[in-house]
Amino acid sequence: YRYDGVRFFRDLKQGNSQCKAIFSDWLEKTGSILANMLLLIDVPVIIVGGGISAVGQDLTTPLENAVRKHLPPLSRKKCRCCLLL
Repeated sequence: YRYDGVRFFRDLKQGNSQCKAIFSDWLEKTGSILANMLLLIDVPVIIVGGGISAVGQDLTTPLENAVRKHLPPLSRKKCRCCLLL
């Protein structure tokens, strides 16, 4: 049985509570890490690639929001996530 990112996001959209908890925790930690990296290297774009990019805005929108949450107010408007397909 293979459980990949696409299947995870399908289950997440269907309301799977375990997937919601895992994704929420991942967003909090990843948002903090990426916000610090963006401030350190001063780049405005996060590029998401690989197989997980197939889920599109179901990943990029919550990720952008999580990163912005950890950025200072003046830096929040500059942050955005893009897909590399």
